[in-house]
Amino acid sequence: MFSYQLTLTTLACHILLTLGAPTVLDDRCPKAKVRICDSTNFRGDCKSIEVELEKCVKVEKAWNDRISSIENMSRAAFNCQWFLDGKCEGDWYGNQNDGDLGDGNGKFDESISAYKCAPNE
Repeated sequence: MFSYQLTLTTLACHILLTLGAPTVLDDRCPKAKVRICDSTNFRGDCKSIEVELEKCVKVEKAWNDRISSIENMSRAAFNCQWFLDGKCEGDWYGNQNDGDLGDGNGKFDESISAYKCAPNE
């Protein structure tokens, strides 16, 4: 039930904002919150960001290809995908909490250019 209501609320907000409804609605629309850091294990420079749902968010220039750890701080309700491409196309990474993007194959370490979050299904 919670997921269904959240999905409907998100859809309604997205439609109203697309139609140019007053920006006051922005504050009532559900958002995910992510944290990015330029060093492993959430050290170094970090930034927490509120993310509009169902929208590709391009990493701001100062952070592009610099991120070494990621956290979806809203993972109980939302799922985020992390992309190499700034248009949320192509290869993506689905881990919601990774303190070391350089381990494993390291493909996403200092390579993330965009992310997109949506309600959990």
